[in-house]
Amino acid sequence: MNPIISVIIPAKDEEKAIEATIKQFLPYKKKYSAEVIVSDGGSSDKTESIAKEYADRVVLSKGGKNTIAQGRNMGAKKARGNILIFIDGAIRVPDVPLLFESALKVGRERETAAATMDVFIYPWEEKTIDRLMYVLGNLIVRLTLITGIYIVKGECQIIKKGYFDKVNGFNEKMVVAEDSDLYRRLAKLGKIVYLKKIKVYDSPRRFRQEGYIKSVWLYTINNLLALFGKKPVSKEWKPIR
Repeated sequence: MNPIISVIIPAKDEEKAIEATIKQFLPYKKKYSAEVIVSDGGSSDKTESIAKEYADRVVLSKGGKNTIAQGRNMGAKKARGNILIFIDGAIRVPDVPLLFESALKVGRERETAAATMDVFIYPWEEKTIDRLMYVLGNLIVRLTLITGIYIVKGECQIIKKGYFDKVNGFNEKMVVAEDSDLYRRLAKLGKIVYLKKIKVYDSPRRFRQEGYIKSVWLYTINNLLALFGKKPVSKEWKPIR
């Protein structure tokens, strides 16, 4: 039987995180008919070899400058499931069964195209500023879904493959705000739901290196420009490792 759920992990130079990211799903694959796909964006470290040891499939970049949108699309093309879960290379899911059950529920809801959820910093690395910024960020995401603006986070997204294919996936020319752009296009075809009971944890590495002021400013201005059909100010979204 073909997998119902395809977990797609775009990754580049994630040798420190990728093993744990993949292995958190392995105990639940059989029960939920799931597969794990790693889309390697041209890693120069051991990401590829580690991924090949644990993932069901590893998709390799054809070279050149790769965006995360390209990585996600490459993984989606190889997916056999009808429900796609896109998850970044360092994300931790505290309750994988709940994530999978919620994904299956999304799949059963005829009018629903995609879902998103709360994102927080790893609890073991979280500082007060992290908590405040992420509570505010999650609230903004919820409000934009209510107002129809659809500014969402790409750390973990659930999308029905049929809808994903209809809108031709992520815009590969976008280096940032590609997640919000996709959800705006999906929203024209179906509902976008917020999964209030689910949260995932992300690494604080970008904010530790670049600070919140720079990171939030770039994320905000690029999303606003994309909302109004303008070119982003960022020419690349440099991976922080």
